Amino acid sequence: MADVTAQALIAAPAEEIWRHVTDFDTYDRWNATHTSFPRGGPPMLEPGATYSENMKLMGFPAEVSWTVRAVKPARLLDIEGKGPMGVSLRMRYALVPAGAEETSTTEAPSAETSTAGGRRTVVSRTEGAREGETEGERAVAEATTVRIDGSFTGAAVSLMAGKLKDSAKSALEESLDRLAALVA
Repeated sequence: MADVTAQALIAAPAEEIWRHVTDFDTYDRWNATHTSFPRGGPPMLEPGATYSENMKLMGFPAEVSWTVRAVKPARLLDIEGKGPMGVSLRMRYALVPAGAEETSTTEAPSAETSTAGGRRTVVSRTEGAREGETEGERAVAEATTVRIDGSFTGAAVSLMAGKLKDSAKSALEESLDRLAALVA
């Protein structure tokens, strides 16, 4: 089994990020492992919906048949899939708007990306801060924590779990960076 997690604080409302996460026509603009949907994304994004995705995992092409497990608009997309060589996958995209839960990040840095205490902060440029509010304060107030959890199981995974974890973690972090750039 290989479990990976990547998380970033992105300076955009959850609803805006959700539009990108669930826009299957432009999925390739942010998802670093995605190559295509051979038959399009799911017609309705609801539990039980199925679709196929062509991906690159560790540089190798793979077709995954996904089933939607759970959907909470602008909050959660949980999917599980079957890939080649008996590999099972699970991806969980969780969006938590600022103020919905207490976080350890209290200030937005001026740089676009930073890493502190295991939490990545990706802040887009903000314009027109409210009176008395700094751009950093506004960015944090409108920010959303985006967490992607991935799980891979199967005999083929156990043979290369370490390499898969490294590759998947890198791809998830790249995906979060791309997603932040889309909403900047």
